[in-house]
Amino acid sequence: MAFTTIKRRLVWLHRWLALALAPVLLLVTLTGGILAFVPVTESLTPTDSTRIDGAALVRVINAVDPEGKATMVMPADGGTAVTLVRDGMWQTYALGDGQLLREAPPPFDVFQTVEDLHRNLLIGAGIVVEIAAWAMLAIVVIGPLLAWPRFANSLMGWHRVAGWFALPLVLMLPLTGVLMTLGIGGPSLPPTTGGRTTPVAALTRAADSIDLSGLSLARAFRQGRVLITTSAPATYVATATEVVPMTGGPGLVRELHEGTWAGAWSGLLNAVGAAVLFGLTVTGILSWWRRRRADRARSSDQGARILIAHASHTGTAASLAMASADALRRRGEAVACAALGTVSPAELAGFETILLIASTTGEGELPDSGKRFLTALGSQRLDGVRYHLLALGDRRYTKFCGGAHLLDDALTAAGARAAAPMTCADGDPAAPWRDWLTRLFPGIELRDVQSADRPVSLTLESRTLLTAENDPDVAESWHITLTADADLDYRPGDLLMITPDGAAPRSYSIGSADLRRIELTVGLARYLDADGREHFGLASGLLCRDLAPGSRIEAMLHRHEAFRAPADLTRPLVMIAGGCGIAPFMGFLDERRGRAEAGPVWLVFGCRKQTGDFLHRARLEADLAAGTLSHLSTAFSREGERLHVQDRMRAEGRELSRWLLEDGAFVRVCGRSELGFGVEAALVDILIDFGGRDREAARVEIEGWRQSGRLAFDLFG
Repeated sequence: MAFTTIKRRLVWLHRWLALALAPVLLLVTLTGGILAFVPVTESLTPTDSTRIDGAALVRVINAVDPEGKATMVMPADGGTAVTLVRDGMWQTYALGDGQLLREAPPPFDVFQTVEDLHRNLLIGAGIVVEIAAWAMLAIVVIGPLLAWPRFANSLMGWHRVAGWFALPLVLMLPLTGVLMTLGIGGPSLPPTTGGRTTPVAALTRAADSIDLSGLSLARAFRQGRVLITTSAPATYVATATEVVPMTGGPGLVRELHEGTWAGAWSGLLNAVGAAVLFGLTVTGILSWWRRRRADRARSSDQGARILIAHASHTGTAASLAMASADALRRRGEAVACAALGTVSPAELAGFETILLIASTTGEGELPDSGKRFLTALGSQRLDGVRYHLLALGDRRYTKFCGGAHLLDDALTAAGARAAAPMTCADGDPAAPWRDWLTRLFPGIELRDVQSADRPVSLTLESRTLLTAENDPDVAESWHITLTADADLDYRPGDLLMITPDGAAPRSYSIGSADLRRIELTVGLARYLDADGREHFGLASGLLCRDLAPGSRIEAMLHRHEAFRAPADLTRPLVMIAGGCGIAPFMGFLDERRGRAEAGPVWLVFGCRKQTGDFLHRARLEADLAAGTLSHLSTAFSREGERLHVQDRMRAEGRELSRWLLEDGAFVRVCGRSELGFGVEAALVDILIDFGGRDREAARVEIEGWRQSGRLAFDLFG
């Protein structure tokens, strides 16, 4: 059997044993931790030197309990009385005349109650506790086989490190518990020939052979026996036929399990072990729950008859889809809202009303979610399906709403029909969206949708060449710094849209976290005209050549929420970039720099030459040394091993799979379109080779990551 298959099954067993028995495991470890303080309290309690008249004791207990119903007998009132636990009551009798002094319910004993919880859950369910002990042992043994103790400042990072470094302690507790269930390592007990005995009968029999003046306790014990404890100290076991000293008890296994083998400090050690076990259980469950919540691909009401599906690139279409769903739900409608890529074409026939919101990217293409839908559509027929389509676009681009037109054409070719002509939004889609939805649902209450674009006036502060001069193998790239007069509302990964001389806007990823300073990484576009004359790109030429330091420039800030790093900075993050795709990731690092709670970050970066276009190398190496960047992997396509990013990912696939599958890392990918295809193919291969998935399962899992926001691409032509 392949290692990956074995590991997959171990992961499954480790996870589902913990989840299935989580309440019992948590209760047993919590109560075990409390019981570990018993030897601590005993070390602080003075030794009881009470002496009792053994002959009087035997006479009284036989007189008051001739039927032997008591389950426990102990001295009371400094040795002048005896207490019997009988019929759920504590009855105390004077030794002199055998008179009943008092009768009351058993006093509340914290440790006794906790012990009952620990042993049988207070309901006699000891078998469940034994099963939990076996399960816990399996979980603890399997855990170290799944990952090395690599530290990461994340939930699973702490889970892994705590499990490894406390392994001897956390292994000892369930192991000794299991051994106790098997009767291994415990005391040697006499056979129970002759039937059961009672504390009263046992003490009567014991009076002939042992000194009962130092009696501490006599109680019902295992399988009809009675345990007699005296202050000698000595412990005896009574059966129906004999009273013999206990040998081999309580035994090292029990002492290890209860923390009594070395007094108070061994009890504290066990308390630490129980706390770690409890913490491992909690962090494991929380990690699973967070991944499960993050991997939900869509929201759907019970019996939904309206589908709202979006093909979104920068998040605008997704925001409008969610706003539409919220408005319809306030109206009392049952709605399903999803990324188009998660919708099976066959599902469309199950909805009465289908609303599609599609944006356009690249050269008139659908975003990735829409492309996946078209791939799934293939040659399927959608006869009878009717839909409404809202297209988001910008007329300054050559192929206005080209992506939506592709979707419309594909649906029509499959037999579906538009219920109304496609609505096209030019620029800010808020007003067209409101009109579109109001026509479909008259009287619907719509709340304002904040525009993703905001105008901003900036000053060029500086530009610095990032690439080697006069190297024909590398494209010229610059670090551009722009400043604002007041704080701006953005996060790294948002887009700065430059519109040169009325042409279509060009978008640049923001790579800074300072709210008054925007940093860009810009590749200078060059091309030759028909006469062989060199020209620069309109926007890149403006930023890298024409705009003088101190000059003002008007631009638009565009929220790119789908690509932002997780707001929870403790989450592990994998950043994958090629060339100027490094831009937003410099800002992601800015957000985490100097933050003690920040989780681990891994950058996989590809360019042509280490000496030519290793962009921001000094800053990255400084972040690596400072710990802001946990791991840096590089791929150079024109020197050394001549690797591309996807090659480096596969080479480090085992470690990368741990980040993805065990730590629940978020993944952000930025670069040219071909990088996106290569990265997705590499992720599939990694899940197959190191995650034990087959190809289809790997694709489904990756799709779930994309729709939940764990995986996001920002690609350009």
